[in-house]
Amino acid sequence: MEILLSSAYLPPIEYMRILASEEKVILEANENFIKQTWRNRCRIVTSNGSLDLSAPVLKSKGSKTPIQEVLFSDQESWSIKHWRAIESAYNASPYFLYYKDELENLICNPQQNLFSHNLSLIELLCDLIGITPKIILSESYIKTENCRYRDLRDVIHPKKDDLFNKESYVQVFAEKMSFVGKGISVLDLLFNLGPDTLDYLEKIDLQF
Repeated sequence: MEILLSSAYLPPIEYMRILASEEKVILEANENFIKQTWRNRCRIVTSNGSLDLSAPVLKSKGSKTPIQEVLFSDQESWSIKHWRAIESAYNASPYFLYYKDELENLICNPQQNLFSHNLSLIELLCDLIGITPKIILSESYIKTENCRYRDLRDVIHPKKDDLFNKESYVQVFAEKMSFVGKGISVLDLLFNLGPDTLDYLEKIDLQF
């Protein structure tokens, strides 16, 4: 059964695990924007523990704004602040310099539209990891009732349990604190494991 995903900003590890395991996934491109989800936020690991980075958005139609019409707010140079937080968290990681340039360029120069920017980031992450899933955008909103896909649009969520128990790996601040895994962005995995990221993803047993 093909899997249905929502858009995500610098997605969590389980999101990328699905992309690594599926030849084709359906990406919901016609839903209304839902706040407090991975659609406009990600979670990184800092010296003080996990930190959520949330991209400020403008919703022209309030809670009924289609996700492809959600624009970024250009106030306070949020994208540059996000990159500085990522750089501060991962500058000492083994592979930060290896992936830095491409990620910095895309993160700091967001497209005006949230959905398009997220898709560009997902495609770049797939390329850096070495996976080539076929991502198909939904032609219209796919209703939950009688959905013929495995619907994970709201299963991968900041307030819900992860889809799997992560095997720990050495993180930047391992000497200071225990492994931080819940909801963390695949950036953490990429910067710490580099070319072994795909091997890690492929060993994960998804629980859904």
